[in-house]
Amino acid sequence: MSIKIRLAKIGKKNAPTYKVVVAQTRTKRNGEFLDILGNFNPAAVGKPAIDKVKLDDWLKRGALLTEPVRKIVEGTYHFIKYNPKAEKKVASSHNPDRDDGVERVPQRFEEVASGEAGTRDENAVEPATTEEK
Repeated sequence: MSIKIRLAKIGKKNAPTYKVVVAQTRTKRNGEFLDILGNFNPAAVGKPAIDKVKLDDWLKRGALLTEPVRKIVEGTYHFIKYNPKAEKKVASSHNPDRDDGVERVPQRFEEVASGEAGTRDENAVEPATTEEK
């Protein structure tokens, strides 16, 4: 069975803290693990506390590093803090200033406001009706 060195979340909501663990690939993220190699707090300034001797031992045994753990060990990991209240850019199909060359279908409330909602197309084909005997 394959073994990976990965992160297990132990922090609070919107304030993550992780344990660097050795686990089988089929177990859950926070499930059973074989060994704890250290911990990682992305909001804290400084290096993560990872036991290099244990890490090298597990790598010699054939354990694979996940991408986030590899970046943490190399020191190239860049943490971007989650901000749920950040202003998001909303694309609107009824924005008159938008000119990206895409023709958009009018919104339903615009059709109702302009009086087009109840009109019928004169060239539309009528459905065939059957006469009852």
